[in-house]
Amino acid sequence: MTESNIFDIRITYIIFIVIWICIILYYKLYDTFISIILILPIIFFIIAAVNANHFKNSNSCDNKDSYITIIIIIALPFMAWFNERFDQFEEKKKTISHLIILTVILALISLFPICTNPDGLYIWNHCRKIFEIMAITLFIYVLLQFYTMG
Repeated sequence: MTESNIFDIRITYIIFIVIWICIILYYKLYDTFISIILILPIIFFIIAAVNANHFKNSNSCDNKDSYITIIIIIALPFMAWFNERFDQFEEKKKTISHLIILTVILALISLFPICTNPDGLYIWNHCRKIFEIMAITLFIYVLLQFYTMG
């Protein structure tokens, strides 16, 4: 792996750390104890960025289809349906609805098949994993919100 590839991977993770922090701030997801779960992607992204020079080839970030993404896509409509029963939490209900939609979007983006040169594909494989981590974390956050609201 070249120094350019390592730099590109590190920049990718840094950009997504900033995007993740913007999502947390925009939806004000920092106000509960459950919000601790939202630190996990930042930790995973930092670990990946620090270890970028140890990735030998594209197999370091495997390219297999993720079944967890499909499970999230299947489970989220049920969560949206359950969200309707929490009328007393109108503001929280709106935020959760937005998070459900964002989770589906992130999960679907991670399934895009991108055809590019090997360097671009290598970065895309990392981006796919980033989208999956973000979707899984939001999914866990929404599940925990349902548990605490019920």
